[in-house]
Amino acid sequence: DIDEIFDVIGSMGYECVEVTPANAWELPYAAAARPTVLLIPNLRRLDYRTQQAVREFVHSGGRVFATGQSSLKTPDEQLSGTFGFGLADVFGVEFAGWLGVTPLHDAIAQMTSVEAIWADVPNPLILEHEDRQGVIVRARPGAQVLGVWSDSEGLITHPSAVGPAVVLNGRSIYVASDMLSWHTLQNVSARTFLANSIVYLLSK
Repeated sequence: DIDEIFDVIGSMGYECVEVTPANAWELPYAAAARPTVLLIPNLRRLDYRTQQAVREFVHSGGRVFATGQSSLKTPDEQLSGTFGFGLADVFGVEFAGWLGVTPLHDAIAQMTSVEAIWADVPNPLILEHEDRQGVIVRARPGAQVLGVWSDSEGLITHPSAVGPAVVLNGRSIYVASDMLSWHTLQNVSARTFLANSIVYLLSK
């Protein structure tokens, strides 16, 4: 997945470097130096220090594009925070559940007027990956729901309270699917959505 992420981001014309827990403390300095987007690719386990580095990165002007179960657990598999995600305050969502059921997570229907993010992306965005698993979340106060879970025909599959699939929270976009997996990034529409999201975040 990391190799594919680097290839895709590089093809967009952006520099991409890997962040590890050992060098996460450098994140705020990167944000202060130039517009920077941190990609968090479904990292289920994030330690407390790395979470704090991400918060400081955002406080310093950094942007975040996070996916799936990112920060849901600590490295020893404990629940990470009061709201499920250790970075719930950054993502703008609370954990409500997990489902790997099709057609409940076949696609994401657009639910926002933020046209820049959905430009040239078909509605719904069909997730052409093997697992079709998704995180069930609630949007936190102040966050904006950009897309909701649907089937491939665009029929909404979850009650509105637990339907968010894409959430904008300040300078953070959270996607409740593993949008940065190798399989998903083979989907041209998913790649377009990712590119749009990065451009949008860099403009904020």
